[in-house]
Amino acid sequence: MKVPKVYTLPNLHVGAEHYVPPRTTDPLAAEWRRSARGTNALIMEQQGFGLHVAEEVLDELYDTDEEHLWAQRIGGVMLLSANYMFGLRNNGVMSRRIPIPEIAEHDVHRGSTIISDGEYERRVQKAFSARIDDAAEISEALAHEQAETRDINDGARSLATLGVMMANYPMDPTYFHETESAAAYQQQVVDKAQTMHGDIIDLAREIGTVPSLAQLADVSSPLSSHLRSSRRYPIAMVRALKDAQEEIV
Repeated sequence: MKVPKVYTLPNLHVGAEHYVPPRTTDPLAAEWRRSARGTNALIMEQQGFGLHVAEEVLDELYDTDEEHLWAQRIGGVMLLSANYMFGLRNNGVMSRRIPIPEIAEHDVHRGSTIISDGEYERRVQKAFSARIDDAAEISEALAHEQAETRDINDGARSLATLGVMMANYPMDPTYFHETESAAAYQQQVVDKAQTMHGDIIDLAREIGTVPSLAQLADVSSPLSSHLRSSRRYPIAMVRALKDAQEEIV
């Protein structure tokens, strides 16, 4: 069995409205928005704030099931946000090939092994930091009409890879069987991402708006309202989200 190295991210018609940020009453912010109107710089700026919120919530959760639930939800949001970024320059592509995180390797002497949960967490933290920087840089470039298509697409692809990482977070070595091959391990990464993507599409149709990272920067957005009010989410997760938004947004 060939070791999977990519996840095919489809560009699906979700069947929900796209998020539109509310008006601001801050004079300086309003002036910046007017100067950047029509460039998508605002959405990218808010995406950076949303990533910061998402990371902060993850840091505040200690129960493994709660970490997994938040990671699954926010990972799906990352996949849809990545598709939005790809669409800034070319929305006609039906799917994108997304590099997946390598969690397994094969050694002729040791057989197949997977990375530790601590190493996986470090990689996730590093990826979050890089994606927050990407959002700020792309927003600035868009505002000045200097954004390169290659940079936007690279940022989108890296964001989607982080989304796939979230589908497998937190890493649980006991989930994988020692007798399985590295190819089987990596296939499970792909399978989890596909399930997560399907779940976020279902949520989009439920709330009537395509979930996006930018919405985490707006406490009244459809996604934030859902996450803060739905009884399907544990109290600790909702509290962590409210605290993060109060601190960052």
